[in-house]
Amino acid sequence: MAYALTMVPPTREVPAAAAIATLASVVLVVSSIWLSIGALILGREKRIPALARRCGSATLVAFSAVLTFSAFGG
Repeated sequence: MAYALTMVPPTREVPAAAAIATLASVVLVVSSIWLSIGALILGREKRIPALARRCGSATLVAFSAVLTFSAFGG
């Protein structure tokens, strides 16, 4: 749920229900995109190609670095 904290900042200007509905919509769309990309990459194979694993790992490292940098006031 770390992404929820970065996407829904605490504010009193937006009702909580609207913020939660927006987050749910974004999660649904992004999850669908990730599942579609994964299905395209895998095709009918049972194993994930090494390049896809490395790209996924690099994406997670980059996202973690951005969150860490922003948490320390960057």
